[in-house]
Amino acid sequence: MIVTGDIETILVRDLKPFGIPTYKKDAIPEGEVTEERITVIPKEPKPGTYWIKGFVEVNFCVPDINGMANKSRLTELERQASGLRSVSSFDGSTYRYKVYSTHQERDVPLKCHFVNVKIMFEILNVR
Repeated sequence: MIVTGDIETILVRDLKPFGIPTYKKDAIPEGEVTEERITVIPKEPKPGTYWIKGFVEVNFCVPDINGMANKSRLTELERQASGLRSVSSFDGSTYRYKVYSTHQERDVPLKCHFVNVKIMFEILNVR
């Protein structure tokens, strides 16, 4: 059975090709964003007849330049991230995920803008 910690591990592994430091939910550095980073935050999965489904928030953070968003970099990351998808298995359980939605946001205290990628993560419910 795949749990939220496994989901974080799977996505951190699958995000390596971006070449950006990636952090799990409870290990995100505090303070201003001074370099690009990716954060992976899984939500509680809900049981279903065939698939256990849950959302994962993946944020691609880009530091502001002189208080302004780096829109070209944000758009580039949003385009790349929109293709995230996989069907595979982990620890004997089959899973699949794909992008549900993307959008760009601002975080004033962290002095950055970010691309929020909402991923639908599904685990085959077979006993």
